Amino acid sequence: MNSLNIYLDHFAFGKQPIFVKQEVSVTKGNIVGIIGENGIGKSTFVNLLAGNITSTLQINYHNKSLVPGYNPFVFFQPDDFTGLEYLTTLEVTQYFYCFTGRSLIKKNLICLFKLPTFKKKKY
Repeated sequence: MNSLNIYLDHFAFGKQPIFVKQEVSVTKGNIVGIIGENGIGKSTFVNLLAGNITSTLQINYHNKSLVPGYNPFVFFQPDDFTGLEYLTTLEVTQYFYCFTGRSLIKKNLICLFKLPTFKKKKY
């Protein structure tokens, strides 16, 4: 089965180590959430994965080495949407995805992430 494997030997801000010998493996079809207290390194990890911060991070998919920030498997969508604040999250995702040369439609996004269908409740 295909899996995405991530390894980070060491990353620090100044002398303060943030990650030391961290390994993460995700099997195709699984959904991963990154949770933790404020300041623990969640955003830093995502930025390392997306290639926004230079590091020794190694990403492998199905035994193929990938470069953080330059591969079709990892996509970083900022949450501030500067200049795009009047768009929905889906519209912003479609906007950024268009730079990959492919189109993204809502039904594919839902399939891709296997999101559950929520029924609206009447209050």
